[in-house]
Amino acid sequence: MKIIFLFISLFFSFGAAGSASSSWVGELQFAQRFLDQKKYIEAHDQYLRYAKKNGLAQLALGIINANGLGRARNAEQACFWFKKSAENNVPVAEHFWANCLVENKKNPENIRLAVGFYERAASHGHLISSCYAADYYMQGFGVTKDVQKALSMCSEVANVGSLPAIKKMARYYSDNRYIPIDVPAAEYWYQRGAEIGSAEMLSDWASFVASVSGMDSPRAVYLAELAAAQGYAPSYLMAAVFYAHSTGREDGDISPEHLAKIYLWSRAAKAACEGLKDSELLAQIDRLLIEMIPQTWYADLDEKVAGHLLKYPVGQKMVCSK
Repeated sequence: MKIIFLFISLFFSFGAAGSASSSWVGELQFAQRFLDQKKYIEAHDQYLRYAKKNGLAQLALGIINANGLGRARNAEQACFWFKKSAENNVPVAEHFWANCLVENKKNPENIRLAVGFYERAASHGHLISSCYAADYYMQGFGVTKDVQKALSMCSEVANVGSLPAIKKMARYYSDNRYIPIDVPAAEYWYQRGAEIGSAEMLSDWASFVASVSGMDSPRAVYLAELAAAQGYAPSYLMAAVFYAHSTGREDGDISPEHLAKIYLWSRAAKAACEGLKDSELLAQIDRLLIEMIPQTWYADLDEKVAGHLLKYPVGQKMVCSK
């Protein structure tokens, strides 16, 4: 439900269809009421009633079919309606129709058309579509390769504060896939993401720093723990591992403070992350802790773990790195 209202609100905000949009809204009031009541079949029928000319109804029908609301998922029908809506200049539909086109990656002509629709969606206000187009210019797949154009397109979106665009810029500069690693540029974008409150970007930043400077890098440890302290579960085990590598003492032995941190974050990882039961890395940490932590520490440390998990409760366990 939230998906549908999000995309419809995006459409209204951008107003790409001009005066047509206001009449479209009025026609769909009953359909919206059915959606509020989760009567998806009735909503579908109401949208279908106006779908011949109403671009917003066409978008909604595409989303209903794509998400299987009140019916089986039907990607072919979803793409049919996204194309219809895109022809009515609905920005989100233009983006979704481009996604449909790239499903057939074996056909370069489809990619070229998709890039055109991504750029069209961006010009109509769905800004993140620029970064989708940028991926293909970066690769030179379906369009002429143009790295600078790709970076310019996506950075424009990132510079207005779009977190998905900021993530993509950080990864362009850090993953060595299409362009050489640029440490200052990558760190700039990771920091931008962290500054707008993304714990995931903090975690990715920590991982990047570790890949460049080593897992014992004080900055890598600091950033991993900062993300973990914000309740970002995928950083829990990372923080424990980084603390194990950094030791905290000149003689190479693990300091008491670092031992406590290893215990805290590894136990938080066990509670919050799925797929760690057979993790050899976690088993190594457990053996280290059994060997080095005094029994008298456990009660206090377990209380701290419980306090953190109370503040950031585990709902559905997350997939975390092993």
